Amino acid sequence: MLFSKLTDYLSLLLPLTLKPASYLLTDSPSPPEDFNWSSISPSSSLEYHPCYEEGTYQCARLLLPRDYLDPNPSSPRFPPIALAIIKLPATVSVLDKSHGGTILFNPGGPGGSGVDFLRQNAHRLRDVLDDPQTKNSELLSFDPRGMHRSLPRSTCFRDDFDRQVFDVKMKASGNLDTGPEAVKTFWAAAEGVGKLCEAAVGNDESHIAHFMSTPSVATDMLRIVEAIEDHRHSERQALHAELKKRTTSSSEGPLPYPPILPAKNQEPKLQYWGFSYGTILGNFFATLYPHRISRMLLDGVADVDDFARAGWLTNLQDTEKTVESFYEYCFLGKGNCPLYATADISSHDIRRRVEMLLNKLKHEGPVPVVNATDQSMGLVTYGDLSYLIFQTMYDPFGNSSLSPGYDRLAKVISDMLLGKFESMMPFLDKVEGRGCGWIPDAHPSKMEASPSVYCTDGEDVRGEGFADFKRKLKELEEQSPTVGPNWAKIPALCPHWPFRALWRHPGPFTSNHTSFPPSLFPTSPNTTHTSHPILFLGNTADPVTPLRNAYAMSRQHPYSRVLVQDSPGHCSIAAKSSCTREVVRRYFVEGVLPEEGVECGVDCRVWDGGEECRRFAGEGVRFV
Repeated sequence: MLFSKLTDYLSLLLPLTLKPASYLLTDSPSPPEDFNWSSISPSSSLEYHPCYEEGTYQCARLLLPRDYLDPNPSSPRFPPIALAIIKLPATVSVLDKSHGGTILFNPGGPGGSGVDFLRQNAHRLRDVLDDPQTKNSELLSFDPRGMHRSLPRSTCFRDDFDRQVFDVKMKASGNLDTGPEAVKTFWAAAEGVGKLCEAAVGNDESHIAHFMSTPSVATDMLRIVEAIEDHRHSERQALHAELKKRTTSSSEGPLPYPPILPAKNQEPKLQYWGFSYGTILGNFFATLYPHRISRMLLDGVADVDDFARAGWLTNLQDTEKTVESFYEYCFLGKGNCPLYATADISSHDIRRRVEMLLNKLKHEGPVPVVNATDQSMGLVTYGDLSYLIFQTMYDPFGNSSLSPGYDRLAKVISDMLLGKFESMMPFLDKVEGRGCGWIPDAHPSKMEASPSVYCTDGEDVRGEGFADFKRKLKELEEQSPTVGPNWAKIPALCPHWPFRALWRHPGPFTSNHTSFPPSLFPTSPNTTHTSHPILFLGNTADPVTPLRNAYAMSRQHPYSRVLVQDSPGHCSIAAKSSCTREVVRRYFVEGVLPEEGVECGVDCRVWDGGEECRRFAGEGVRFV
């Protein structure tokens, strides 16, 4: 994910990606794939099939154009794509007046699996978004084009085993702040991946890698919204006819049903909640299709202008605030925090001990650890611990199985300070074999697929060299010594990426088109604002999407509003906040925005407890 977790050296922190947590979400490894997607024949309309959890969900494969710029769409040059779509149906009939339509989700990335995200989180999301008396929505997401279950996939490596071996070699070369050799090795590896993908694609003009840009994905969302309305109208007609038939033949009197069916909406609008990179996707949609928005919540806001410049320089401004929150929460938690010592007089004492451990691993080398139970061994490196700290910043409460949370991180570090390095064993990587019983990664090509989005959406930087990369690395390290060396790995691939998207939108990113020539926005009318105001949501200490981005993006969309959540972690779902929950629900159910300046606290901090736990039930939040 763009702003998810660096689970491998190039994958963009995939949530997730996002690390959904807390009052809503959980971001665990991909759940077991117990549904055969090939059993669904792709179609040009939504044809749902029961799937997952004994048919609790419904899945479809929607055929969409590969090339939206094709001058002859009725006879396209290239075959369509098949988008994998999943939904949790509403709890009420489509004829029920409380049916709230469909809310789409994007979990981040680019490239996060919407199918996995919804399977893991849909029921918690429903608890937040639905009002049983007035609005009950169906929840829907999809695997983006070129990714995961959507076909064709963009892939470069021969298989997942080769990819894992390459990834392990890269990690063994060390963090980018361990010395010049690590930087040179990483730069050479990025060049190698670019050449590998160039060889894999060759001269194939139809290859999906040319058609994965964010404008195409935003248009996919528009097409999904239109397909949803077509399906819902047909569903209404069929159900209405059935109820009318039953009414006619019933001896118990008339059954309730609407006497007149609502007409099909010829211009259906999007309801959307996007996280992290999903806020960039939402910003593209709001720019290209501002008149097609019913609700849009952008949570954990990335700077779309920096993204379009291929800069990656506006993500880490609040990172060290997040890091410091770990030490501050620990000090405030006193004896509840495993790292706390009675002699500590401030959080700086705790931080000093952790930094001593990091420096020992950095300068004295790795520590071997052995698990006698399964006869496995590993090496605890400086990179392992520094990355674990970064990973934990996404989800301080540890609601994800991919993050230890502050409490477990403190315990692991405390053990290592006592010489018990075995506590790191669960967080060390293992390479799966090719033998019998090996289950391959459900999303094997995400590492090299994501750059087909973020490298091709951005400016062409293929002229940049090693000196440019070192300058960017230095700037990111200055922004955040903790995360900068990891973050610099993301843009390192773009100077070597062999493809350019056929459809790019370099900006401006705004829903006020009146100041620009119509040629910049051929897909939308000359409008001054979105058809419904956007709600931006940012945390005060987000490790990769600083709060200032929310304000900067809001200024580009008239009548939008910013809600602040006073918490560390990535996106609002990193902490439980009854106040935030109320604002989000009322925005989707009633369409109302909080007044300017509203800041939501969290229900609890890590290591709070009992009567001292801070509670915010949302009283006093003002809406307009």
